[in-house]
Amino acid sequence: MKNIHIILIVSFFLLVLGFIFLQKEKFPIATNSAVGTSEKLATAEEIPMTYSNPRQYFSFQYPNEYKVNEMIDRDSKGLVQGEIVLVQAKSGDRERGLQITILPFDETDTTLTKERIQKDIPDMQINDAQTIVLGGVDALSFSSNNSDFGGASKEVWLVHNNFLFQISTHASNTALVNNILSTWQFQ
Repeated sequence: MKNIHIILIVSFFLLVLGFIFLQKEKFPIATNSAVGTSEKLATAEEIPMTYSNPRQYFSFQYPNEYKVNEMIDRDSKGLVQGEIVLVQAKSGDRERGLQITILPFDETDTTLTKERIQKDIPDMQINDAQTIVLGGVDALSFSSNNSDFGGASKEVWLVHNNFLFQISTHASNTALVNNILSTWQFQ
């Protein structure tokens, strides 16, 4: 009689394990209940940070291992004449990051072209120029030779609400720029 009880208990236990195994194959157990997927929880380094600019009403996400600094140029009345937003690696590696220069642009909103930029900066090298959409606004993406970035650079320029946005980085940071720009939004 004891053997039958042991066999029944072992059989029941194996049956339960088999059922759990089959259900797990059909419905993976979520490790992130808020998301409801079987994906692992993100580490603090993987969670994107969000930068929001209250003066120009734009935002973007950037990796946690970076930091953002703003430099604002104001006139004697306190009005913003320009600003620079720096996205820099927390490690201090100066070649990892990007710079966003924002300046007043006195023409009506316009889509920038290679020819339009070279009208003001005739010696500027503009290669591989293509129009992209950034936060719903047409922008010009190109490679250049920017001395501020030690030579080869990746550039994205656009005009929005009478301000010129110049997004610049080392050419080696193209993936970082593309990831940040894919989250860019104008409010």
